Amino acid sequence: MKNKYFGTDGIRGTVNQGNITGEKFFKFGLASGTYFKNQKKSKQIAVIAKDTRLSGYTLEPALVSGLVSGGMHVFTLGPLPTNGLAMLTKIMKANMGIMITASHNPYYDNGLKLFGPDGMKLSDKIEKKIEKLIDSKNAKQLTNPKLLGRVKRLENGNARYIKILKKNFPNKFNLKGTKIDLKNVDVGTKALPTLFLFGTQYTFRERNKFIKDLLQSQYYLRDLFISIDLEEFYTKKVFTPASFQRPRK
Repeated sequence: MKNKYFGTDGIRGTVNQGNITGEKFFKFGLASGTYFKNQKKSKQIAVIAKDTRLSGYTLEPALVSGLVSGGMHVFTLGPLPTNGLAMLTKIMKANMGIMITASHNPYYDNGLKLFGPDGMKLSDKIEKKIEKLIDSKNAKQLTNPKLLGRVKRLENGNARYIKILKKNFPNKFNLKGTKIDLKNVDVGTKALPTLFLFGTQYTFRERNKFIKDLLQSQYYLRDLFISIDLEEFYTKKVFTPASFQRPRK
């Protein structure tokens, strides 16, 4: 039988329509929190991350509200890759992880993906159980006011994710000769130079020099035009979509 809310990869749709509203996300948070809270008797923890879609800032509060109302403690990580959220869910020994994203869908869409305590996506069986909770009466899932969850923002999510990635590299691993493909880089954040510098803290001037050297490097894939205004980046400390052009055909 086909799921009512979950598709092949989470829940997606157009923002402020159908399932992608604040009201629905409250129910998604309450229902998923209730399910996973019942699977673990000790600490009740949910970890939330999101992509950089503007709508994420409208949907996340509703999701958090639902989780906290069900008695879950919530850590919000801010913008983070989906793999990072999955890994941190397991490392932090959380009950569950939720990624607010619509992946490759257009910017006006959004959605969510749920991960279990093992950092893996949920089975169809678990998704169906959560869907039953979504459609049941909310009053039965709301926790005692004395047992409401608490919310804390963690600012080191990206740093912790990078640390996990670094541990996966063999001691003698060498990237010499490896090409870097920038086609899928999120141009709306400052993560690009930080990630390329592998988490090392540098000044913006040093980052700019690194980027300039990278674009002139033999390892850069030259089928993609990137025209970064270094002065603009140094002043505003962000990349703009205008910096990126379509690949040569």
